Amino acid sequence: MQNISQDAERLKRLSRIQAVAGFMKWAVTAAALILLAAAALVALGIVIPDVAEFFGEPAIDIGGKQYLIRDLETVQRFIFAMISTIALVILVAISWQVRQLFSRFSQMDFFSAATLSHILSLGRLLVALGAYDFLSTPVASVLMSWHFPAGQRALSISIEGGETFLMIFGTVIILFGWILREAASISEENKLFI
Repeated sequence: MQNISQDAERLKRLSRIQAVAGFMKWAVTAAALILLAAAALVALGIVIPDVAEFFGEPAIDIGGKQYLIRDLETVQRFIFAMISTIALVILVAISWQVRQLFSRFSQMDFFSAATLSHILSLGRLLVALGAYDFLSTPVASVLMSWHFPAGQRALSISIEGGETFLMIFGTVIILFGWILREAASISEENKLFI
């Protein structure tokens, strides 16, 4: 009788996992599409100042300094558009890995090589986003002020909690993926002995 009750509870938990993962797969898909649209609008708004003015204040804030998009040289606008868009592209890649994980979980695929590969990719992308966030501010500050006279050029370096958290959390996810890979390998070895 206890086994039937435990089996029913297990099926209920698995059904809940499947339902939530299935819903989240599509929610993350929608978020990724919104991020792609945002990346296109950000790049367009930086490269073409009239587009930025349509959406409001056409300025870029780097290291606490405001730079009007219209005042930047064309090369600067293109470079800054790339810098801004890369972060959003990494976010889209993170969303894709999360979507793939939810898809695997909705199929009750928890420990396959593909699932573990998505976990590891997610961790690497989180670390990459944290590192990129840390490096983009100094690079952008130099690029935005390189046309200023000597003594007015800026190098802005900042360490914030968000980028530190991303790098630490990404490393935890990578470690978690390695541990799950070892657990899956041990489980497969045990099945061979039985």
